[in-house]
Amino acid sequence: MTTHQPTRRCSRCKGVGHDRRHCPHSDEEAMDRLREWWRQDYRRREDERRAWQEEAHQRLQRQWMTWAVNQPEYAERTGRPSGPTKSQIKLQEIIFDNSDKIPEGLYKELMDALVLK
Repeated sequence: MTTHQPTRRCSRCKGVGHDRRHCPHSDEEAMDRLREWWRQDYRRREDERRAWQEEAHQRLQRQWMTWAVNQPEYAERTGRPSGPTKSQIKLQEIIFDNSDKIPEGLYKELMDALVLK
């Protein structure tokens, strides 16, 4: 049975496979490596945080939209019209009028996205 050995990192340079007492790097090189390791670790954590926030935001939007679509009285309570806005209607008209200038696949995607209820 093999056991997993934790990865040891040098506290001077964050290099793998040696410790502070046996660090092969000079003080200046070790400090540069340490700074770079901290920058990469910070960027990785920031990317993870942003991805988590974006996913949570999208999940919340989907939940809210699902709720709003299933609540016909919502439009009445907020005073918002339940139908398409003037800009949505105008945009659909512009796309329809210029359909011969738009590639077929793109035209279909745009019109599907602008399905007015």
